[in-house]
Amino acid sequence: MGVRERRSIFIAVLLISYGIADIKTSLPVDLAVEEKAPQVTTITPTVSTLPTPTTVNISTSTYATVIPPIPPSDRDRFLTFAESGHHQTFMFAKDNTFIQLDGDIIQRFQLRLCREISFKFRTRLPHGLLVYHNVKNPVFKMQPYALYVIVEKGELKVVHVFGKHLTSVTVGRALNRDQWHSVVVTIDVHGARLIAKVDQLKEEVYLKGLSFDTNYGITDNLTSVILIGGLSSEEKLHGVKYIIESFVGCISDMVLSSGKAASDLLPIVPLIATKHENVKEGCINKCRTMENLCFEGSRCINEYNGYRCDCFGTLYEEQLCDVYTATILTLRGSSYVSYRVYDWKDRVHSTSTRVSLHFKTRFDDSALYYASGQIDDKHHYIALSIHQERVAIQIDLGDGAVEDYLGNKVNNNRWHNITVILQENTVYVYLDDIRATYEVPGDAKYVCIDPEIYICGGPDLHKMKGLKSFNNFAGNLKYVYYNDVSILYELKQNNPKVHYIGVLDPEFEEIDIEVIPITYPFATSHIWWPLNQSNSINLIFDFKTSKNMAVLAYSQITSGQGYWEVRMVKEEIRFELVPDVGKNVTVLKSVKFNVSNDWHNVELDYRKGRIKLTVDYHNKHAQMFGLDFQLQDKIVIGSGLKSANLGLIGCMRNIKINGLLIEPRFVINTERVVGEVAIDDCRYVDPCTRPNTCEHGGICSIREDRVICNCEQTGYIGENCHFATFRKTCEELALLGYTRNDVYLIDIDGNGKFPPAHVKCEFQIEADSSTTVVEHNLPSQVDVRSALGQDFSFKIKYREFTAEMLQELISHSLFCRQYMKYDCNMAPLELHSATWFISSSNNTVDYIGNVKRGYCPCGVNTTCVNPTQSCNCDANENKWLSDEGTLTDPRSLGITEMFFLQQKDLTEEAQGRITLGPLECVETNTQRYVVTFTTSQSYIEVPGWRKGDIAFSFRTTGTSAILLFQPPIRPNYPSFMVALTSEHELTFNFTLNTGTTRKLVINSKRKLNGGEWHKIWIDYNFYHVRFMLNTEYQMLNLLQEEEFGPFEGSMFIGGATAEHLKKSAVHQGLIGCFRGLVVNGEILDIYSYMSVHLSEIIKDCKPSCVPNPCQNRATCKELWSTYECICKNPWAHLGVHCEENINEKALTFQTKEAYLKKNYLVDNATNAEKMRLKKMMTENVLMNLRTYDDNAIVLYANDNLNNFIHLFIHNGTEIIYLFNNEDEIVQMNVTYEKINKGESVQIAIIRTENTTTLHVNDKNTTINKVAKLLSNYTNKPWVNADLEVIRPQRPPAPPTDYFQMNLGGYDPYSLHLAPRAILLPQGGYVGCVRGFKIADHVVDLSKKAQQNIEQDLTGVLPECNMKCDSEPCKNGGICTEDFTNQESSCDCELTSYFGEYCMEEKGADFNGESILQRKFVLAGPVFKVKINLAFSSNDLRQKNTVLLLVQTENKRSYYLLVAITQDGYLKFEEDREESAYGGEVKNRNFLNGARHTVYYTRIGQEAMLLIDRIEVPLEKLPPEGLWEVSDVGSNEVQIGGLNTTDPRLKIYKGYNGCLSNIFVEINDYEMKPLEEYMLFTRSDTEKVNAVNAQGVRSAQCSADFDEAWPEHDQLGATHNGSFLISVDKTWVEDPPSRVPYDSMHLQIDTEEENTDKFFIALTVIFLLGLCYTGSHMWRTHKAYKLRLEKETDENIMRNKEKATKYQEPSVSLVQLNKDEEVKEEDKKPNGVVIDIVPAIIIEANEDKPPSRRGSLRFRDMVDKDIAWEPLEEKDEMLENEEEEDDKESDSDEASDYESDTDVDNKSNALPNGIENEAEPSPRKISTHQPYKVEEENTIELTTNA
Repeated sequence: MGVRERRSIFIAVLLISYGIADIKTSLPVDLAVEEKAPQVTTITPTVSTLPTPTTVNISTSTYATVIPPIPPSDRDRFLTFAESGHHQTFMFAKDNTFIQLDGDIIQRFQLRLCREISFKFRTRLPHGLLVYHNVKNPVFKMQPYALYVIVEKGELKVVHVFGKHLTSVTVGRALNRDQWHSVVVTIDVHGARLIAKVDQLKEEVYLKGLSFDTNYGITDNLTSVILIGGLSSEEKLHGVKYIIESFVGCISDMVLSSGKAASDLLPIVPLIATKHENVKEGCINKCRTMENLCFEGSRCINEYNGYRCDCFGTLYEEQLCDVYTATILTLRGSSYVSYRVYDWKDRVHSTSTRVSLHFKTRFDDSALYYASGQIDDKHHYIALSIHQERVAIQIDLGDGAVEDYLGNKVNNNRWHNITVILQENTVYVYLDDIRATYEVPGDAKYVCIDPEIYICGGPDLHKMKGLKSFNNFAGNLKYVYYNDVSILYELKQNNPKVHYIGVLDPEFEEIDIEVIPITYPFATSHIWWPLNQSNSINLIFDFKTSKNMAVLAYSQITSGQGYWEVRMVKEEIRFELVPDVGKNVTVLKSVKFNVSNDWHNVELDYRKGRIKLTVDYHNKHAQMFGLDFQLQDKIVIGSGLKSANLGLIGCMRNIKINGLLIEPRFVINTERVVGEVAIDDCRYVDPCTRPNTCEHGGICSIREDRVICNCEQTGYIGENCHFATFRKTCEELALLGYTRNDVYLIDIDGNGKFPPAHVKCEFQIEADSSTTVVEHNLPSQVDVRSALGQDFSFKIKYREFTAEMLQELISHSLFCRQYMKYDCNMAPLELHSATWFISSSNNTVDYIGNVKRGYCPCGVNTTCVNPTQSCNCDANENKWLSDEGTLTDPRSLGITEMFFLQQKDLTEEAQGRITLGPLECVETNTQRYVVTFTTSQSYIEVPGWRKGDIAFSFRTTGTSAILLFQPPIRPNYPSFMVALTSEHELTFNFTLNTGTTRKLVINSKRKLNGGEWHKIWIDYNFYHVRFMLNTEYQMLNLLQEEEFGPFEGSMFIGGATAEHLKKSAVHQGLIGCFRGLVVNGEILDIYSYMSVHLSEIIKDCKPSCVPNPCQNRATCKELWSTYECICKNPWAHLGVHCEENINEKALTFQTKEAYLKKNYLVDNATNAEKMRLKKMMTENVLMNLRTYDDNAIVLYANDNLNNFIHLFIHNGTEIIYLFNNEDEIVQMNVTYEKINKGESVQIAIIRTENTTTLHVNDKNTTINKVAKLLSNYTNKPWVNADLEVIRPQRPPAPPTDYFQMNLGGYDPYSLHLAPRAILLPQGGYVGCVRGFKIADHVVDLSKKAQQNIEQDLTGVLPECNMKCDSEPCKNGGICTEDFTNQESSCDCELTSYFGEYCMEEKGADFNGESILQRKFVLAGPVFKVKINLAFSSNDLRQKNTVLLLVQTENKRSYYLLVAITQDGYLKFEEDREESAYGGEVKNRNFLNGARHTVYYTRIGQEAMLLIDRIEVPLEKLPPEGLWEVSDVGSNEVQIGGLNTTDPRLKIYKGYNGCLSNIFVEINDYEMKPLEEYMLFTRSDTEKVNAVNAQGVRSAQCSADFDEAWPEHDQLGATHNGSFLISVDKTWVEDPPSRVPYDSMHLQIDTEEENTDKFFIALTVIFLLGLCYTGSHMWRTHKAYKLRLEKETDENIMRNKEKATKYQEPSVSLVQLNKDEEVKEEDKKPNGVVIDIVPAIIIEANEDKPPSRRGSLRFRDMVDKDIAWEPLEEKDEMLENEEEEDDKESDSDEASDYESDTDVDNKSNALPNGIENEAEPSPRKISTHQPYKVEEENTIELTTNA
């Protein structure tokens, strides 16, 4: 059969197969999964007739028949594809699958009309988007609309969104059982109804938000878009907020209908998809295709995008159920297995549930299986247990339980199988060969497990209703199934849904558990058992211990408080009886035993005065005459109450008391256990050997009855050293406010196994990322290659990082990089062969940069010096070249080893150097998922928190908000809530597994609602729960029976549902930003769960206050959808944005004589202005002052009737306001300390109907009096005239009508001082008066001054231009304004700088060996001291160094010391001779290179010490002892070191670093030693002496103040944050040593090399001779065989001698005569001749002759004749010629190869004596051969070659 014929048949089979499949798979029926069939598809027309099929050319050699699409006019109402039209069923089996309908096709599907969507679907997943409807181009201001039809939790849910209203309806259950379900969704816009129908179930709800008249508020036609099965990329980008998983399954018979009324709906015909992606036509069952490889007997489960195999009922496992094995698990009574049925929203209802397991045990009373759940407030459970040697079954679906016992002797240590199948309310139970059927009471049809099932035990078994036994199972398990899940197999495969809970590791082997021992880890641990008889006891037990003394049993007797004990003392067991503790009488009986044995048996039997003690079956009888005793009501096993510290530390088993065997599994869960008793197979007698007893290197010790972990120096806290005190990343430090690039301690895996380590953190605030830099010990530019060098390798050590830690850092980073450079001069790099590296992941790195193997970046870019080389250095040129690049591939990062082999031909000038940069990792920006909540009702529902750590950040301006909330799935189940409860308080409420509610509260020192980011962490273990906020934390200790979590269900971010809010203590959600939710180390993509339908939640956090829209330095209050400007001065700054500043209208009074006076007489032109100003007496008045005056008049105004207002400053700290209330003078005073400091002082006089309030900045006072004006004139107007300070002239007769105002002073001609002015001086005002506002009128003071032409206004300047506003004083200097001269000056006292603007620096560097000594004269005691200096240093030599020392003559004890300790702390001490005081600052590192300042002043005993401008309290130091005076000494100031014999200072050394601006004052004697020595000053230079003067050099100290550190009580005191460790800032490590590299190929010298070459040559010649001899013998033998063959087939050869044309494929035969002479030209070069040998040749093509040689083939012809197909002989002349490919197929070549090799069986030997000579060249005779020679049956003859 030809190739074309075979292809045609193959295509036909494909088409037939394709046709068969679709018939069976596109129908909406539940197919049987047991059958297998090829994956095929049927094209079934929906109309009776079809056009004639057309044939198209699919490829050049393939033809197929294609059925044309159905015309749209012939299609019905069901959804079809435009290109086909033959299918109404569609399969969604991939990601990003959807069908889209839009445009004119669904033009009638309008919002204003009633609408209906109907379809059928089937799926196995509990979630999926079925249909989504939206408006493609909404009209302007149309409220958001969306309709979702989804599967959620196995139920159908329809969500209708319009505006702010969300309406949902849920119908149906267990819809994910892979069965077809019919769905109809109807929207009745007129009745505002949403109707959802699934199969026969129907639900209806009222649609919220629709208008009665216009429904959706629109009358226009809008283009709809409908998506089926998933969302398109366009819709994902345009406002779809309700994100749901894509549908996986099949959808069929989709119909869209619309109409003016719900009862008059018409379908849209035809319904043709406008777009679809990854959707298949038909519904293909993977189990019915050839893809199904499930082993026979197993059940295939279709999952559309794949399949899985259910191995239940077989003896096979693995994914395809094709491995004959069983996963067996051995349990020892203290462990169990749990399986998590679902995660998060996957909680589904099931009508069919199957449970099965095989078990084998020797023990009765064991729990086998337990599952429980709740549906519609009805609790249900499935409970299986072993009880009374039978299997106890109890099943309840909420309306009553089914209970029964099956089997007998199921604890006979044989395998038993129990299977339970629930089909709705029918239960089928199979136990081995027993079958039982039950009907569960009630009408329940569904089972819903929440969410864990427990196998062979569980937590709190006594709480599990339905179990007959509360003991964990002890024995073997296999074939444990929940539905189709093989739980033990999944456990072994580390499926995260399956958990093994127990002290011991899981044992996956069959171990016969014969006995369960009890472990007593502490001497006080014991159990007690009640005794029911007092005159006898029989006690039997086995024990083992490594101790030589222990109390094994104890009991009290009734008489005389006596007791008895069974003791082990060294090599004997003693029975000791103390009849009466008041008498010194002890009865002792003992039995020796062999201590070499592990276990020992003890039996004690006492009956009526006779006692029998048996040890290891050696017994001793005794009779106690007269010593009968009565037992009390209990016995203690394992300890003695009289000597508790001598209790047993070891194990016991087989404990029997009076014939009753004590069940260990039962007793350890009762109150009869005292202390800690465990079932651990006696493996952890020493509790310190248990896993994770003390984590992270904590030192374990045992104290009495508990384990103590010493966590010092580990970097961890907690009872077992579990909780990390350091942050995980530099990124977390950045979130806490760290901005200085420096060395920090971080813990890369938090509470994980890796220890803290030092890294360099580089913070990039703008990029919102941080870089972690890990240093290593390889210096730069290391010589690695030279002519005299040897092969070697480096092992690189990273700072405190192992290779595994490097991998951890790399894995959780966004990306990492490592720079590498090789410099060379005639030293080739030769990557891979001579140079390679090993990464931290143990991968070989033979490249530099992000390139392919063996290359440098220039080799990839073809920019190398030699383009033919892969690296620059491989050019081997006599000049310096380099290859450099940055490694970025995680597999290549963290280079730990380097290998360098030396090339042989290196010249003397050759040199190669390597440079390796540190590992730099840009950490994952956990803040990339950021959302803003703009309303308190919004929230995001995400998968719940179950285990591990959790962390997130928030920012808000509210005072109360739910931040994170996970409600319980049932009452009293674990839950938690993190909530902001006040502006400084954060609360963490949680419910434990016991139902107990706990609360942790952090009262933050930082304001939590200031709009700043705050970071929260929650982590826990068995002992504690830790709640962390920024740098503060609270930790709660858990009781032994308490467990934190696990939590179930959904978690809500930023709030909760309305139902939950009603029950919560906090009733509103977050208005603010939320970001960086990290759960157990994984960043949660909260964008994927945004389910709120409006713009209530905004992606990203873009506060409205960024950039700040507020002006005049106002504070922008963030409201997260808008903002509010809080004006810095709300009196003076007006407007929404505080944009209007009334203080811009101002006057400056330069002298005390300058003032502004306005006098208004009766004048119509000025009457309006007069009335505006006169309102100041009765209306509100605003005024802003800036002055340094202590006593000054600010404002005085009066009228002709003596009404007045008087405002002035008193003592620089008080504003006094006087006014009249008719005939009474009223005074108001407000004290404000900074009135005369030149700062802005805002004064406001606010009047109400009954009160007057005087405001001075944030101070105020209020009186219940108001200004009431006099209406009649009198020259004695006041009843309290003594309060008057300034009085106008008061003539007897009423003066003319006038009003005058004096601002900044007063007119002495018209105003006079009253007697009270002596107490309240009224000087002129110097400074600014701004923002003078009366009622609503702002007085333009500048304009008023310019209009006042009658007054001399010298010293009055318009506006207020203060020099200090430009901040001329740097480094924190205090600016003082000179209003008179319009200048400013700077107070640099506390800045550590000098000069006009506090910028001058006069400093020097000290090398640690130099000292400056400045002598001074001191007479009498030191009563006045002043010290001022600055310094900066990076010295890390861990020594105590002196910055400055003031010492006196040795006859006096005075000294003053400023020093740095070896820990980098700053120390200050002063011995005042009478007493000594000092202080040490430990909350920061003073050797971090930053600028630090010291300022100290003392007058008498009043002292103040400022370190870095922060006051440090001084403490009294203990008195020092007297010492002998060796010399007189001197009064000196020593800088940079010390030269003294004072023993108190002997530990101090010289200082290495910079010192500057040193000022010392002793009793008014001022000194600047450093300036004097450096000749900055010309005086007193001769008084300064320098020791090692060359070590003092002029320098500038650091200008960066160390102000970036959190406060000491936030970090250092709690040890709860990463902070600089000064002595470890710079890492000093020896460079890596060179390790000689021994190559596998040894280098040999020249002599050895020549010898080897000679030997190899001889060997080759010898082998060639052997080959030639063997070849000659072989060819002789072959010639003999061919001779015989030739004689046999001679007749056939003659018939084939005729040949056809030379060009055509031919068969040629040449018959050589035996006697014919061989011509010379026909001889082969080797001279071998074969006489009368046929040469048969097939020539396929003239251009490509056949290349097979040395063989002959017989082939079957079509006409049954045998045709020879000779292949060319293999000549030695052609051995070096290139062979061309044969045109025959690969199979033919393989066939030829087999024929060529199998020679002996197919050829005849030549006769003996035939000479092998050259074969003559045959004559080629060709014949036509019009047919293909088949190669299936060939006979091959091989000629000699």
